[in-house]
Amino acid sequence: MAKIIVLVHDKCPHCETIKKKLGNDNRFKVMNISKESEARKLASKLGINAVPYFLYADEHGQVCTLDENGNVRKCVKEVVGNGKRK
Repeated sequence: MAKIIVLVHDKCPHCETIKKKLGNDNRFKVMNISKESEARKLASKLGINAVPYFLYADEHGQVCTLDENGNVRKCVKEVVGNGKRK
């Protein structure tokens, strides 16, 4: 199942706002780069240096960044956790 991954950080006020708005929506997986090495590795592989950041993960474990129009910009093959929100 495709999922949206949201990269966040503990010291990011915008991240807190995003997490509150998402609530318990299971279409999103929140990954905290200040606490999860898997999130840090993913951000590094994709060249992400700001949060919050939204990624698209397909059912095959491929994770992609998107441009402002929703087009795929860069992808990496990365199996991300068990699909549960953290």
